[in-house]
Amino acid sequence: VSYTHLDVYKRQGMNRFLEAERQYEEAGKKEPTFNSFYNRGNALYQQNKYSKAEQVYSDAITKSDKPEDLYKLYHNLGNSFYNQQKYKESVNAYKSALKYNSTDKETIENLLKARKKYQEQKKQDKQNQNKNEKSDEKKDSDEQKNSDQNNPSKANNEEKKPKNNPKNTENLSKEAVSYTHLNRIKS
Repeated sequence: VSYTHLDVYKRQGMNRFLEAERQYEEAGKKEPTFNSFYNRGNALYQQNKYSKAEQVYSDAITKSDKPEDLYKLYHNLGNSFYNQQKYKESVNAYKSALKYNSTDKETIENLLKARKKYQEQKKQDKQNQNKNEKSDEKKDSDEQKNSDQNNPSKANNEEKKPKNNPKNTENLSKEAVSYTHLNRIKS
């Protein structure tokens, strides 16, 4: 197998981030600090392990109350959500980051992108829901038609309907009286 310089660099880089992740995890076990969690989250993020990075960043939230730490943390948490297509969560994380640093252009740009993606996602979800509802209605209608066609008693229902003549009306009246009498007994 032949690798380009870029491929080799990427593989070496991933190995570096994997090793960094392990070291920060060990450091976090010994002394659970904001930096150990935050840096481990960054190492996971660099390996495209966005879900794990999200978890580690979330754990780091309680490890610091410094605005500069929380700004960086929420910004990176927003990036992790964004890369998982969790756009609503991404928007919320970027908003939280801006509470601690309201002038960061990159966070503002990311927030705008995430909002746009979230709106598109909501629109697509609504369209998919409408398609599914229409599909379900069509299936129900088709199933009813098939059921009617395959059920001899329903298929021949038209033939069994009583015609409006005095004899049929008399029979129906007797049946109605009998049915009413049965209902009284059950009560």
